[in-house]
Amino acid sequence: MQNTQHDFQLYGDGMEMSCLLHNLRETEAQVFCPISPNVNWNNQSNWIRTRRLFRPIFQSTHLSTVSSVLGSSPPFSGNYLNCGTAILSFGLWSSKVSSLFHDTSGYGVFSVTTLQGRTNKHLSLVSAYITVQKGSDIGSESLYAQQVLIYEKQCIKNRKPTDKSFCPRINAIKILNNLIQDLQQKQHAIILMLDVNFW
Repeated sequence: MQNTQHDFQLYGDGMEMSCLLHNLRETEAQVFCPISPNVNWNNQSNWIRTRRLFRPIFQSTHLSTVSSVLGSSPPFSGNYLNCGTAILSFGLWSSKVSSLFHDTSGYGVFSVTTLQGRTNKHLSLVSAYITVQKGSDIGSESLYAQQVLIYEKQCIKNRKPTDKSFCPRINAIKILNNLIQDLQQKQHAIILMLDVNFW
């Protein structure tokens, strides 16, 4: 589910979340992937609250999540942070989870849940968000703005000049391409869940 800012709310009156949980139960879903929720996954209390919300419906829930590194620093370290992704695995699929990992570049591009079958074969579920600049006012908390700021901070840290042609979208595609190539070399089957944000 993409652009889940209104439906995937960990705080508030809970009406949207109640409807979402009901629909997941009715469809007997074993995997749910919210892309672009207003959830700061760097905040551990959000992990705890998510599991608490899903526990009455699903006995076990595995989470693989990502937000940009800005989620660990003020003023973003609270409950909310635009964009990011999560993969929630339930039921039979949660018992098959062999590993969870996410984008370590700091840009918050993807999260991965890898499932292992009986024959030692692997299926990797990849959830990714590729941002794009929308209009002239991109907003200070949009993922596009976050990734530009992260890039500028990295340049300052490494004492390198910033490249005016840096594009968060192209950078995210490169990161995702490297991930997929690595998983293919490991002979993983791949399900890619992607909010691509067309120009």
